[in-house]
Amino acid sequence: MCAVRIARPSLEYDAVVAFYRDLLRFEIVATFAEHDGYAGTVFGLPDRRFQLEITRHRSGHPQPSPTEEDLLVVYFEDEASRIEVEKRLEASDVAPASLENPYWARIGARGFRDPDGWLVVLAR
Repeated sequence: MCAVRIARPSLEYDAVVAFYRDLLRFEIVATFAEHDGYAGTVFGLPDRRFQLEITRHRSGHPQPSPTEEDLLVVYFEDEASRIEVEKRLEASDVAPASLENPYWARIGARGFRDPDGWLVVLAR
């Protein structure tokens, strides 16, 4: 068996954790308190074999700026589930974001930016 974890730093750590936990409803599978200057939260996508780790460093060192093609794409099994998440995002004043690649519009996907500015694509 193989597992994959994508890890990235955050300057808006608390807001980013709340975005993925409360709005996208990703399950937190682990957290760690500060060690060597780092703390973090790990989400299962949708289980523990695929994970997203958000970290913060006590110095608040700069993070890379996302490009328009740095995407976290979330595929939903049914349209109702995708629409439910979109409604939660919009009710929390998270505005839809333009997606550079026209493919996403062709398949009816929508983009939203997390509090650090990284694009999340909701697709069927």
